[in-house]
Amino acid sequence: MKRFIVSVLGSSVLALAVGAPACGPAYYVDVDNDPVLADLAPPDDLDETPPPAPWDGAVWTRGYWYWTGDRYVWVAGQWSRPPAVNFVWVHPGWVFMNNHYRFVPGRWAHPQRVPRYPYYRPAPRPQPGHPSGGHPGPHR
Repeated sequence: MKRFIVSVLGSSVLALAVGAPACGPAYYVDVDNDPVLADLAPPDDLDETPPPAPWDGAVWTRGYWYWTGDRYVWVAGQWSRPPAVNFVWVHPGWVFMNNHYRFVPGRWAHPQRVPRYPYYRPAPRPQPGHPSGGHPGPHR
């Protein structure tokens, strides 16, 4: 059973970089059971600045949003070791299908076997003076 530690701070989540203390109560998120489905679109990804790599060959696996059943929580990025030479990290994400957002866990993959998922992406935020008129995208 795979588990991820998530740190909660109020209604939002702040999971800190490797070696930093947690900012709130931590709990485990199990990602091996039934599919994780959400009716709400995930928020925009948080900007993370990775700390210096702790060893040669370390790969930064950036953070992502995870649905707990009643809200999204942010799972912080971390430095990871590939299981084999040249393997690449396939980032977790959300796929919109059958009127739900379905979580697709991240995984390591051989470079010739990297899956291509139609991940949900929030509509870009309109820039001042942009012809979109500030209307939200189809999933907001």
